[in-house]
Amino acid sequence: MTENQIKEAFHEIKADDTLKQQTLKAIFSKQTKKRPSLTKLVLTTALLLIAGVGGIFSYTVPVYAISLDEDASIELYVNMYQKVVSVTTYDTTLTTSVNNLGYTEAVTSILDSNQFSYKNVVITVAGNDQEGCQKMIQNLQHCNQNCMANASYNTVANEMIAQAKECDMSLGKYNIYIMLKEMDPTITLEEAQNMTMQEMHQRMGKGMGKMMTQSN
Repeated sequence: MTENQIKEAFHEIKADDTLKQQTLKAIFSKQTKKRPSLTKLVLTTALLLIAGVGGIFSYTVPVYAISLDEDASIELYVNMYQKVVSVTTYDTTLTTSVNNLGYTEAVTSILDSNQFSYKNVVITVAGNDQEGCQKMIQNLQHCNQNCMANASYNTVANEMIAQAKECDMSLGKYNIYIMLKEMDPTITLEEAQNMTMQEMHQRMGKGMGKMMTQSN
């Protein structure tokens, strides 16, 4: 009943006016106390919706990058739940889908697909949390896979992901280019883009040999 309907019904009742007023006040007080329950339900529903949307958003946001580099390069982007959410390839086409796989399973799947050899692959991990990057490296090293045991591993600063993209290079290859540039300032970005990881390592070896000769 509405407030007006309740008041009209009370006019028909023969009782002391003071008693009527006290009774009406008690009824309206109880109705007022019940109203917040609807508000509470609406707020709870809104919070659940926000939490759901937030969960979906956080799932799609990468917080780590894993670069697999040899003659070709594949870069995996991993979310806070340790799942692969996107992939970028350089000089190759990924022959198997790894989206939504855990990163160790994804890396194993790629390295087992014969797109990389076991001996020369370089695995580079970047992210805001360096402790998390190191843990990812350890988890990959402990996989019971021949390819994992023979791979080379690096961790780099998170900002290098964007720098590598600007140079149209994978994270791992860009990291080697930066190191090579320090040894041999004559190397150009275009040269590095057209070199394989093996060629870059060979050039680094020559640069180190030259530096050792000069120091003697």
